[in-house]
Amino acid sequence: DVKGRITYINEKFCEISGNEAPELLGQDHRILNSGHHPKAFMRDLWGTISRGHVWRGEILNRRKDQELYWVDTTIVPFIDDTGNTYQYVSIRTDITARKNAEETLRERTAMARLGEMATVVAHEVKNPLAGISGALQIIVRRMPEGGPERGIIGDILKRIELLNDTMEDLLDYARPRTLRLSRVRLASL
Repeated sequence: DVKGRITYINEKFCEISGNEAPELLGQDHRILNSGHHPKAFMRDLWGTISRGHVWRGEILNRRKDQELYWVDTTIVPFIDDTGNTYQYVSIRTDITARKNAEETLRERTAMARLGEMATVVAHEVKNPLAGISGALQIIVRRMPEGGPERGIIGDILKRIELLNDTMEDLLDYARPRTLRLSRVRLASL
């Protein structure tokens, strides 16, 4: 109705939301609110349909069991002869699988970019570090034993090694991996 209370539902709505019809009838859609959308999003939705315009968008809802699901939504206002809205019909299609696939694709794309960046950084940083490290090792061998400069160069070599280890960690993280599933004892984990 015009206050957003649910006055009619079909079986598919019950199935997707995980609720029984009596649990939904008389409630407003806040019963499904996932908390994902900002208040401005809902204000825009209500402002649009209150003015008699059709609203269309994607909404993330929460099932009775707390699982999240996405719906592609069209809300159509019904307007009487005097131009006043007296009810709305909401047409929704479950798009959770598509949204999950999109998120997976975004994550894979981000990891691929990270991998590319890590490779460039590794090439641009690791190669010069190896050269600097090699040169410092030659220099330190030519220095007299016990000289204070040997300690300074030793510290520099340690820092280069730490930076090199960090670069290796970045490369390991960015490298695509095939998951290996196996059984584990939860207690030992």
